[in-house]
Amino acid sequence: AEERFRIAADAAGMFAWDLDVAQGTMRWSANAAGVLGVAPAPLPTGLEDAFVFADPADVPALQRSFADAAAARCPEYVTEFRGRSDEGRPARQWLARARMLYDDQGALRRVVGITQDVTERRAAERALRASERLLGAMLEALPVGVVITDGTPLGPEDWPLARALRERAVMVDELLEVVPFGGEERRMLSVNAAPILDEDGVLTGAVAASVDVTERARALDEKRR
Repeated sequence: AEERFRIAADAAGMFAWDLDVAQGTMRWSANAAGVLGVAPAPLPTGLEDAFVFADPADVPALQRSFADAAAARCPEYVTEFRGRSDEGRPARQWLARARMLYDDQGALRRVVGITQDVTERRAAERALRASERLLGAMLEALPVGVVITDGTPLGPEDWPLARALRERAVMVDELLEVVPFGGEERRMLSVNAAPILDEDGVLTGAVAASVDVTERARALDEKRR
């Protein structure tokens, strides 16, 4: 069981630790040095070294949050911090979760927890947020209207977006006359719509883009007269 945990923990970039406040000692799981990237150097065992692998700039805040959690007798302690970037190693991002154990008088006696490398996860989250901001900016700048549906019924069955859902086909340059809110004059839209399929070909929704061609349609009507 211990070997299975080590393999799983290594794969997840995770290690365990046990802080004995009463004895003033720190113990680490066997894989901790490897995950931290300091193997084969021995890990510190003193209470004062609990945050030795954190970025020095983050240590004061970590110490304060830990002390506040202990003073409030919190049953759990969760924190995220930057790792050290010395010796040419790039800084990693770490997430720590721990169970805080107290004696009958409420004094903190022991803290048992795990720390996980979340560097790639946080980088992916930042990239996703950046992509969402970029998409939002692109949609704001586009001279067209864009509609996306997850398959919820849309109303008239002949709307291009509804047909793209129903027929699972691309609709190109479909003309749609609409009445804007507020009683404004009717507008003519040219609509393109396409179904959205997942990697297994399952329909998950549809997207449509529309361009206001009212003036162009009026100009064509004038030419025909």
